[in-house]
Amino acid sequence: MDRMTRTLWLPLLAAALAFGGVWRAVRVAPAPPGLHVVLEVTTTYDDTYTLFYDDLTYAYDPARQIQREVVASHERQRIGFALPEGIARVQGLRLDPATAGTQQLLHAIVLQGPYRTVRLTPERILELFAPTNQLEPFRIDSVREAILLDANGPDPYMSTTRDIAPIVQEALDPVRPVIGPFLMALVVSVLVFLSLQWALRPRKTRSMDPVPISHRAPMPRRRRLIAAGISIAAGALSLGLVNTVHFRDRAVHVELELVATRSDNFQMFHAARTGDFKEGYFVNAALRGSARPQLVSFRMPADTVYGFLRFDPGSTGQPVDRSHGAALQR
Repeated sequence: MDRMTRTLWLPLLAAALAFGGVWRAVRVAPAPPGLHVVLEVTTTYDDTYTLFYDDLTYAYDPARQIQREVVASHERQRIGFALPEGIARVQGLRLDPATAGTQQLLHAIVLQGPYRTVRLTPERILELFAPTNQLEPFRIDSVREAILLDANGPDPYMSTTRDIAPIVQEALDPVRPVIGPFLMALVVSVLVFLSLQWALRPRKTRSMDPVPISHRAPMPRRRRLIAAGISIAAGALSLGLVNTVHFRDRAVHVELELVATRSDNFQMFHAARTGDFKEGYFVNAALRGSARPQLVSFRMPADTVYGFLRFDPGSTGQPVDRSHGAALQR
């Protein structure tokens, strides 16, 4: 194999193949037009969400509504509403987040178009939306990074207070992104070309006598740049792998699905022997009174041995319907 083939054509062919592979992996595929509204929520109630969209009439009516069923969970969940494909302009949104008195967390509202995504954070939601009717004024939970949706009746809703058409148009941008995937594929192909060119370079026969350190030639600049590029790429790959590692809570959670019509604090006592329940050996859970079934979770201590549990349903003496179920989760 001659020198030009080894140092030019082979690296160039490998770079072209790398460019094609990376481009095929990261390019954005064509997508049909349309708007999806995604709610990131945490709710411990089974309920129905209703989303109204206002396109041109400055009014919300049943002809422009979408409903989704929501299940109780202590994990954050995404509730999606797909608007009809023919909708090209949306100037207002209204969300009915409950059909009874409940308390939920709204983490974000995400507007997804064919190629763009606009995420409305709690602070941005405060600017664009206002609670109405049987929905209490918004409060931000800074610890859980969410807005507290506190409904005190069967007809709470929140709606936009200004024209959001420019924000929606940003999400509905029909231009498919190309520059980002192209630059990524180009960078990878250049790194492949330089790496192979350096690895396949002709090597000179060296003398067996060691060269004194003081007489050694400095490392060429191109070699230093190649080494730096490989190090940066390896570091970025390692960082991406580390970011995909999720640490799971290994504690046992006792979950009860019940109906409690008054707000209260419930306790779950634990003991190693039957009847040996003591003050201080319990887990507390606060809940909001509601006529709907809700999920109450007790995170049990991970460093304590216990085999017996006792449930105390608050201090107000209210009747509690526990017929909906119980579960132990880890």
